[in-house]
Amino acid sequence: RHILIGSIADYRALAGNGAYAATKFGARGLHEVLREEYRGSGVLLSLVSPGPVNTSLWDPFDPDHRPDLPSRVQMLSPAEVAEAVRWVATRPPNVDIGWLQLGPA
Repeated sequence: RHILIGSIADYRALAGNGAYAATKFGARGLHEVLREEYRGSGVLLSLVSPGPVNTSLWDPFDPDHRPDLPSRVQMLSPAEVAEAVRWVATRPPNVDIGWLQLGPA
């Protein structure tokens, strides 16, 4: 099983996020093409697309002081994303998880 880490930006347009969104939409497109190319081969490809994750990526934006961004306590933790990836990785070989979208509750 191969797992690609995406983002909310691979399926939702976010203003002011053009370059990041372009890379994530591109990665999603590649994922979809590879799924078609490997269909029936036994190779499973999964895309995990988390919403905002509390990492240093947010440091330059200071999300706790911007009303247009989720605060750090509202974001997913890296451990929560890792647990979701682990869950995808440990599904039985006959279970295909094409896309897992996750976000904070």
